[in-house]
Amino acid sequence: MADAKAKELFTLTAGAEALAVLEAGGALPVTGSQGGCYTLHKKASFCVTRLKDKAQMCAVVPGVPLYDHLLGIKLVIENDEKRFLATANVSGGGDNAGMFGPLFTEAMMRRVDRDIMRALDFESPSS
Repeated sequence: MADAKAKELFTLTAGAEALAVLEAGGALPVTGSQGGCYTLHKKASFCVTRLKDKAQMCAVVPGVPLYDHLLGIKLVIENDEKRFLATANVSGGGDNAGMFGPLFTEAMMRRVDRDIMRALDFESPSS
């Protein structure tokens, strides 16, 4: 049930085409709030690739359905790229290669929760 709701919220927020890309195993393009280019992948760990140097990035959102996790990451990159870069774990690539930043802070989790709750305020087309 939670997974179905997460997928529905992702679709309402990011669109059916974005969901289809991820469901097919593709890479969803995401542009950061500061112009950075990334791709989002359907996996829980290291789900973001920074295109300029192919660094694998993630920010752990524990205990949530996969599509809630992916939506949270997408929203943070699009709305506060600088904070994502400051909190993301980075593997490979140029900037911070091999360095691991802190996991999401409690404040960041509250912001993601807030954004998800705002998105839930939109009426579902299946209602």
